[in-house]
Amino acid sequence: MKRFFTVIMTTLLIAGTLVFSGCETKIGNEEGYALFQDALVNSREYDIYFATESIISRTYLDDGSGKYNEEIKRLQIKSVCDLDRNFNYKLNADGGLVNQKVEVTYTINGTNQYTLQSGISASSKGAEARDVLLVSQKDLPKRGRYMSAQQFQQTDYYRSNYSLNALLNLVAELTPDDMDFTVNKGGCSKVNKVVKISFALTESYYARFKETHGYDSPLKCDRLYIELAMDRVSNVIAYSKEQLGGNNFLAIDYESYKLEISYMSPKLSIPSYDAQKSKDDPTPIYDFSDKPIENAAA
Repeated sequence: MKRFFTVIMTTLLIAGTLVFSGCETKIGNEEGYALFQDALVNSREYDIYFATESIISRTYLDDGSGKYNEEIKRLQIKSVCDLDRNFNYKLNADGGLVNQKVEVTYTINGTNQYTLQSGISASSKGAEARDVLLVSQKDLPKRGRYMSAQQFQQTDYYRSNYSLNALLNLVAELTPDDMDFTVNKGGCSKVNKVVKISFALTESYYARFKETHGYDSPLKCDRLYIELAMDRVSNVIAYSKEQLGGNNFLAIDYESYKLEISYMSPKLSIPSYDAQKSKDDPTPIYDFSDKPIENAAA
């Protein structure tokens, strides 16, 4: 786990990359793939991050108008901790992250489906603060468990669904044979510490993915773009073609899949674990009976 990550220096370096961008240099496809593999290894070491994965599905009407119905599924994970005076991750005596907090939110077309919040929660009644996991799921009673954010991150449930390793598994499966760099805008290039990789995916990749997983790849697109920054994966974007006004000769790219990763996260606040429903209703908002957290995403 990369615990000693200097936030200010990284921010300055990224800003320098954007403001003082040098000449974009073409690099070989093999070099681009090798840098991508190194970035995957580096990215998977981080427990502190802010990641957003969006899957956009469009179903076009049969009237030739080019109009469509759209569904946007969005998963957002924030993981934060306290920093010391040098802006490194602050550690406790056991080597754990101090005041780590995690928030997971899943929405469909902007409507919240569930939220998971874990970390130190203050009491609304003057009792001691507790490490908790709070689960808010659409159309279901809210519930909680006594569990620290670090413990939550170490569960198989979290690692399988919300860790950077889980989020990057989709692109980690790609082999050089899956990448067709001859597509329009295909190829690899480098600008300072930013590497850009663009290619089409082969039909053999789509067939292998469906045979392995039993469903179509979320990366199904006309062109896949991967961006590396500071030797880590920062963006994965799948571009698909959209016909304008039903005209087959006019088409633009739209993002059908997008994964954005920042290796620092905004501040988080955890609700009071013992809050009651209202001033007149003392019923606790969160039910702390022992229910499996796996139900959160069911």
